[in-house]
Amino acid sequence: MTDVLEIWENDPLGGCGCGCTPTRMSQMQAQRIVSEINERNEVVKRLRAAHSQLTVVRDVVSSRRVRSAYPDHMRELLDMGAGMPLFFFNKKLLHSGTFPSYEDLHEIIEKATVSSKTVD
Repeated sequence: MTDVLEIWENDPLGGCGCGCTPTRMSQMQAQRIVSEINERNEVVKRLRAAHSQLTVVRDVVSSRRVRSAYPDHMRELLDMGAGMPLFFFNKKLLHSGTFPSYEDLHEIIEKATVSSKTVD
């Protein structure tokens, strides 16, 4: 069985958190968002290269998506108000609230992989 890492993030184009839309945010806010997206893309790219046996699925939580469209394990945490982003390993919550560095996420995944193999 292939292990699956799901990464669920807030919609980066949903605004800066203050209720504004991308067209109304300052250039500095927009640059910060672009930089953050680029950093996260690089982390995911490195993860995929280092963990060829791991399927990495990355998606966005959006107010434009019907709540029932999310998987049960995701919807449950959304309803509880869990901090974004959310990281699941084989549908079990692995990490939430921050987007870890590559090194930290690599270590978290290694521990989860070892743990899942000892349970099987």
